[in-house]
Amino acid sequence: NMLKNLTKGVIRLKTGIVDADQGSGPAVAGGDIPMLVIPQALKPGETGEVIMLVENDSENPTEEFGFIASALASADGRHIGAQCIACTPARLTLGARATETVSVALSVPENTPAGEYLGVLQATRLSHVRAVLSARVVAEVTSVGGD
Repeated sequence: NMLKNLTKGVIRLKTGIVDADQGSGPAVAGGDIPMLVIPQALKPGETGEVIMLVENDSENPTEEFGFIASALASADGRHIGAQCIACTPARLTLGARATETVSVALSVPENTPAGEYLGVLQATRLSHVRAVLSARVVAEVTSVGGD
């Protein structure tokens, strides 16, 4: 599998490639896209978060950039809109050899059907910096009877 799961991941900015690593194992080649996984299953109405470390390993600072997201889609064609995804901070600049923490939050709309949802998170101004965002939505559990 070309995707590497990250529940607290590092995306390194290098000339022309993205390296996603969890602190061990070989570097991911330029054609591989890291996967950011919301660690807990979410019910409709809940918000989940994954932390991403964005690291500039070059000697030069980056231009200011942010992240934009696509809608998340399930295998059966259902969607969670891109407006439900927020990155904090919304914009950042990385100095030479600097690392920043970015929170990626997904707010699942009410009435979202259960399923595995995937979408793309893309850095602006850095076309080679992207990740797949993955979230699992579970159905609301209704209690039968009373305690």
